[in-house]
Amino acid sequence: TYTDAVKDELIYTQVDATGAVLLREVVDDGARPLGGPTEANEVVGLDSVIFFDENGLVNVLYQNGTHADLWHGIRNGADNWVITPVRQGGAGYGFFVDVATDSDGTIWVAEYIYDRSADDLTTLDVWPF
Repeated sequence: TYTDAVKDELIYTQVDATGAVLLREVVDDGARPLGGPTEANEVVGLDSVIFFDENGLVNVLYQNGTHADLWHGIRNGADNWVITPVRQGGAGYGFFVDVATDSDGTIWVAEYIYDRSADDLTTLDVWPF
């Protein structure tokens, strides 16, 4: 995955051993409603990480950089991504996201949280997904 900085989109790509692109899909186009008929494009896809769930589906965790929120995308078929916010709020979530799976299949997420109101500006948070 990578961020298309020109279009502010999160892109999922598969390539072969030669580097030729086999598949390119938009996970998140950054479009968000403004409460009316118009939309705003937000910067999405920062610090993205790919992982597979217990069903073998492609998942990606990434930051919405406009609001510093952590988002989740899951691929439910060809060019079919469902995106949802995971962590939002006053603190900044989704910095340097990483994922690991332990021996019992639990998926663990690690991320840095930046909170200007906290005594410690940054916190490393690790939690089961």
